[in-house]
Amino acid sequence: MTKAKILIVEDEGITAEDIKDYLKSLDHDVLAICSTGEDAIEKARELTPDLVLMDIMLAGVVDGIQAAEIVREQYGIPVVYLTAYSDPQTLERAKITEPYGYVLKPFNQRDLQIAVEIALHKHSMLSKIQESQRWLSTTVASVHEALIAVDSSYRILTMNQAAERLTGWKASDATGRIYTQVYTTCDAHTGEDLPTPIHMALETGETVRRHGEAVLIAKEGKVYTVDETASLILDEIKGVQGVVMVFRDASDRIETETDYRDDVVPAVLDSLAALSVVTDAEGRIIRLNDKALSVTGLEKGEAADKYFWELCSNEEDSAKTSESFKSLNGTDNEISFDCSWNTKSDGAIKIRWCNAAIREDADEISYILCTGIGL
Repeated sequence: MTKAKILIVEDEGITAEDIKDYLKSLDHDVLAICSTGEDAIEKARELTPDLVLMDIMLAGVVDGIQAAEIVREQYGIPVVYLTAYSDPQTLERAKITEPYGYVLKPFNQRDLQIAVEIALHKHSMLSKIQESQRWLSTTVASVHEALIAVDSSYRILTMNQAAERLTGWKASDATGRIYTQVYTTCDAHTGEDLPTPIHMALETGETVRRHGEAVLIAKEGKVYTVDETASLILDEIKGVQGVVMVFRDASDRIETETDYRDDVVPAVLDSLAALSVVTDAEGRIIRLNDKALSVTGLEKGEAADKYFWELCSNEEDSAKTSESFKSLNGTDNEISFDCSWNTKSDGAIKIRWCNAAIREDADEISYILCTGIGL
């Protein structure tokens, strides 16, 4: 049993001394005995006991219930009531102060021991929970990226300041709301409704990541293209308790990547001696490097929006090449094939191609890089 510092508030002298002697026999430290509510409040402030045993009916202006409420609210000290009164009115008043126990007089020593041990254990557990909650709140607040946590009913549990800035909502106003009232998004490309990672994580039971696929519509009408990651909140016993989602404004990342594609990538491709063609996931041409333009005799932009296989010199090769592109949309990341291309000066020539699927942190293909050499 944990040794505790205990304050006794009891206006019956003999009863108070009996309680004191018994608590000492249990190796507890009795700090003082008070007979009034006013004195109890002052001693609680001065001595900071681990527990207060409080009689309800006390002489003076402040009774035990009023004193217990002040002790709990101002000093966070748990209270166990000792009283001969069990009428409904008294019990209702006492319940409001959230006591840690309620022992009716006359009580035996065993009743008192159980009440004290349970109160001390309960307060210890609640203190640990509160400490964990403070650590969690501090951790959430210190996360640089925006964070929203929701329960399994899609209601917001908490959000940090970064999430407040992006959504335009104060955490105090958002907590308890269905999260889609606060976190409203649409497809970044079509503007249509888009399932959120929170919904997808709860539906699939897996972590969901999206990069620049959604636009967040903030409370004041501002819009942000966002990167999002949602993970389940799991309890070993109760299972899925909710989802935590981290998100951020992806504008700078997208701008940097766009600049990289527009400036660096073309320069690298043009420096290659091999033919290089970049297409979208469906095989529609985005860019030919200088070598490919020189061989085909095409001007820059002339092949844009054509399908890769439209440059083949015959229908058989065109059909075969089209099928090769389709195979990349399955599980393959790379495929090789031969086909004939019409050239500027040499007519149809045979080219061996190696096509690589570029997936930018996603399952779907973002681009296809086609590299070819003449046979």
